[in-house]
Amino acid sequence: MPGVRYFSCPKCKWRAFNLSSLFRHFRASHGHEGNWTCGLQGCMKTFSLYVSYRKHVGCKHAAMLHGSGVTKSLDEPQHARTDLNPPLAEAEGSVSNDQNVEGDGDPVKPLTLMFLKWKEGRRLPESTLDEIANDILSYLELFAEHCEPPSDLQQQPKLQWSSKLENLRTTSGRNGYWKACFPYVEPETVSLGTDVNGKADTFQHVPLCKMLQCILENPYVWSDIHNQLAEEIYLSSVFDGTAHHDHAYFHGDRKKLCIQLYSDEFKVCNPLGSKRGKHKLMAVYFSILNLPQKLRSRLSGIHLALLVKDKFVATYGLKKIFDPLIKDIAELEETGITVNGEVLYGSVIAVTGDNLSSHRLGGFTCSFNRGRICRFCMALRNEIAYKHLESDFAQRTPAGHKHHIDMLRSGVLTSSLYGVREPCALTFCGFEATEHLPPDVMHDVHEGVIPFIMRHVISDLI
Repeated sequence: MPGVRYFSCPKCKWRAFNLSSLFRHFRASHGHEGNWTCGLQGCMKTFSLYVSYRKHVGCKHAAMLHGSGVTKSLDEPQHARTDLNPPLAEAEGSVSNDQNVEGDGDPVKPLTLMFLKWKEGRRLPESTLDEIANDILSYLELFAEHCEPPSDLQQQPKLQWSSKLENLRTTSGRNGYWKACFPYVEPETVSLGTDVNGKADTFQHVPLCKMLQCILENPYVWSDIHNQLAEEIYLSSVFDGTAHHDHAYFHGDRKKLCIQLYSDEFKVCNPLGSKRGKHKLMAVYFSILNLPQKLRSRLSGIHLALLVKDKFVATYGLKKIFDPLIKDIAELEETGITVNGEVLYGSVIAVTGDNLSSHRLGGFTCSFNRGRICRFCMALRNEIAYKHLESDFAQRTPAGHKHHIDMLRSGVLTSSLYGVREPCALTFCGFEATEHLPPDVMHDVHEGVIPFIMRHVISDLI
C-alpha cells in the first residue's frame, strides 16, 4: 500500500498503523526489556523500564496515543538512528498483506508468551512458574464471574479460551502450547552404547539443518542476510578476510552460509573429591556469520548443537560424538536447505574454544607443560621463554600436518615428535586443523595475557 504511514517497533521491526496497537505489542513482546527512548514529538527522554515509558507517554503524549492513525512522525535523535534502533515512524512504507500488524486474535497467546519469558528470560523454576500460572488463572476465573454473563454468540469462543487457559496450569500443557504456537526444533537423543550396568549412554543432538531453516524463515533475519553490504575499507566480518576467499569450499561466495562452531566444557554443579567430574558436560554451539553484527553479538544468536557428558569423550571418542553434526554439515554442503523457496548451501568455516578444547578437536597433544604445545607452530615449551617472534618458529601448514598424520598411521609416535596425537575429529569440506581452529580472545586475552601482564606490573609497583 504505497503512501501508507505506519509505526515500526524499534526492537523487532513489527509494524502497526496506530500507537495503541504498537504499545500493545510492546507490552506483549518486549515488556521485560529495558532501554526505552520516547522519540514522540521530539521528546528525548529515556527509560530503563517499559512501565515507566508507558506512563510517560500516557501523561505527556496522550493526544497521540489516543489519536486515530499516524498524525506525526516520531522523531528520534540522530545518534540513535542505527540499525539496532530504527525510528519508530517510517514514512512512505508499505505493509504486506500477509504481515500481522494487529495480532492474531488469540488472547491466550500473549499470556503464554509472558510465561515463556519468565521461564527462559528470568530463569524461573517450574515449581515457581506453576504457582504463578495457577494464581493468575484463578484470578481470571474470579474476575470473569463478576463480569456480565456473555451472550450465546460469545459463549463458544469463551469456552475455547477457557480450555486453553486451563492447559497453562501444568508444565506439560505450557510446553505443548509453546511447541504448537512458536518455532520449535525437537532435540534428538543419540545412543552411544551401554555402560557396565546396562544403562544406555546417550547425548542430545539438535538437527542443525532444521534449526537453520527455522532461524532463516524469520522475515527480519531473512531480509538482514540479503541486505548485507560488502565493506570496502574495513575488516568488518569473516567475508572481508583471506580465510573466506581462500577457503576450499567458500571461495569468497557470500551467498553460502558460514557456520561458526564453539566448543566448551562446564560443570553444572561443584562437587568435591572423586565426584568432581561426574556432572561435567561438553556443549557445542553454532552461530551464523552471515547475520549482521547486531544479531551475531546477542546471546539469542548462539544456538546449541550438541550436549554430551564429558566422560563419554574418553569412552567413545570425539568422532562418534560429532558424527550427527558432521552429517548435518555434509547435507548442508551437498544438498542445502530450502528457505522461502531459495536453496542455500553452507559449511563450517571456523571452530573456536579454549586451547584444551581446540587441541582435543584438532588431534593435537593436550599437555601444555612440555613438548609441542602449539597448534599453529612447532614451538617447544622450553623455547617460548627466550623466543618471542613469530619468525623464530616453524609454522604448521596443511601439507605438513597431512605428512604428520600419514606418519602417525604408519606407526610413528608423532605425539612427542610433532605434537600430533590423532587425526582431526572434524571432517568438514575444506576444513584444516592448522587453519580453522582460531584462538579464542576471551580465553587467551582475558584469562591469559592480561592476568600475566597485570601480575608483573603490580609486582613492580609494589
